[in-house]
Amino acid sequence: MKFVPPALIPLLLHIPLIAYTQALDISRFFRTGLNIRAEYIPNADLQDTTGSVSFTRYNAQLIMPLKGRIKASWRELDITAKQYFLTLNGGVRQIRNSKNTPFEPYHNLYTASFAVAGLRAGLRSKMWLYAFGGGITESISTFNNLHPYATVAALRVKIKGLNHQKFYGLAAVYSNSTIPFIIAPIWGINKKIFSKTTLTLILPVQAQLTYKFDRKNNLALLLTPGGYNGGVQDTNLTKNKIRLQYIYSHFKSAACWNWKPNSNVRLTLEAGLLWGRNIVLSYLPDRSKKDAIETRLKPSPVFSLNVYASLTNKFLDSSDFAFEF
Repeated sequence: MKFVPPALIPLLLHIPLIAYTQALDISRFFRTGLNIRAEYIPNADLQDTTGSVSFTRYNAQLIMPLKGRIKASWRELDITAKQYFLTLNGGVRQIRNSKNTPFEPYHNLYTASFAVAGLRAGLRSKMWLYAFGGGITESISTFNNLHPYATVAALRVKIKGLNHQKFYGLAAVYSNSTIPFIIAPIWGINKKIFSKTTLTLILPVQAQLTYKFDRKNNLALLLTPGGYNGGVQDTNLTKNKIRLQYIYSHFKSAACWNWKPNSNVRLTLEAGLLWGRNIVLSYLPDRSKKDAIETRLKPSPVFSLNVYASLTNKFLDSSDFAFEF
């Protein structure tokens, strides 16, 4: 989950108390956006064999503003805002194994997921960000045996100023993994530490340092864990058509260059290093059949290109409220 800046706060502060009770639909102020991403991880050797594995990924993400409103009340001397966003994700991960690995030559994992994010804020009340969603990641051979996953999260945001926010909350994740249900606390800050440098910490999810050159260019250095899991069949391992859960994890250190030529387009180039890489093929959910097959990968570079485009010409961007579960 990435931090969402308080984009509604300036709007809240500039809506006058013009009536005893007045509601304003704010969903029309937000732009619908499309995010296209391509990622490439070159061949890297398995630590216990002479074989190697490479990965590519292609993903599309549609972000749409849903219902939202600002309401002002003289009686309560308060202005409150609510806004909801829908994110739809779809893509494919291609796994390519060299001939001397114990795995089949390739696996294609297809992902379809959704997320609904909401923001509630007020001049007197607390500010909350919450999201829930779910999806599937499966190969063609396991579509008849789907194992969906789901995530829900809630954050309390404290606004210390336009350049300083703190937040804390909880996230719960259900997946078909070795630990199927996890509840984790989340704590973080988003603070400008120098005139052009911002520090964002979302523990235990991400650490990021961003330097803003000008209105169009910034450079971000980030550290984050990552991975995925999905259903595959691998007859090299099982000799028959048994569903296996392909679980891949890593840590990523990367530099991201963001270029925004105008308010409707943003281009991101990323180059980094993946380390602490691990692959597990598990007989989930019936672990009694056989022990999981686990192997480690040597570190590898990673490269990605991300293009974001607004599809509507509105006042506020929606991309900061996009979630990918």
